[in-house]
Amino acid sequence: MRLAPALVLPLLFACVPARVVRVDPRSTVDLSGHWNDADANQVADTLVADCLANGWVDRFTGAHPGATPVVRLYPVRNRSDDHLNARFFTKQVEASLLRTGRIRIVADPEEAADPRAERRDQGLFASVPTVKPEHRETGSDYVLNGWVVGQDDRTEDLDVRAWLVTLELSDVTTNDKVWIGTRQIKKLVPHG
Repeated sequence: MRLAPALVLPLLFACVPARVVRVDPRSTVDLSGHWNDADANQVADTLVADCLANGWVDRFTGAHPGATPVVRLYPVRNRSDDHLNARFFTKQVEASLLRTGRIRIVADPEEAADPRAERRDQGLFASVPTVKPEHRETGSDYVLNGWVVGQDDRTEDLDVRAWLVTLELSDVTTNDKVWIGTRQIKKLVPHG
């Protein structure tokens, strides 16, 4: 049985993989108008710069000469209707904070479970000189929490998508909030 050429060509092209183009990870590629990696990068960098310019680090080091403030960053929560990977955004904030060299970050409770399990395992199976002791974790001086909320509006021809990201830094001892930062992203998405 012979297939007509008009049927064969579409079948051949259906088997050819799509061409992939690599781009700079810091470039903005906005395909859908939804929250994306460029938004996460931009917001993380902006909020971290604001956080560290606020003066709380200098106040801490003035009160504790020679010490570097320790922060525990809890995963940022997504409270918007849009799908966004909150862990991806949290890691962008964490990496941006660490790159400054002005603070130390300890693992969040979920991430701390693996090193704790490793220490318990070493206590049972590792040689005595190499066992890492329990109860030596660094306590945090501050906790950084955050969330993303969304607000959409729509007309017949246009969607307006907006997200407000809020991060709050609290003193672990006193529960005083030492910094609150917000950053908004807004996009106009025409219906096509």
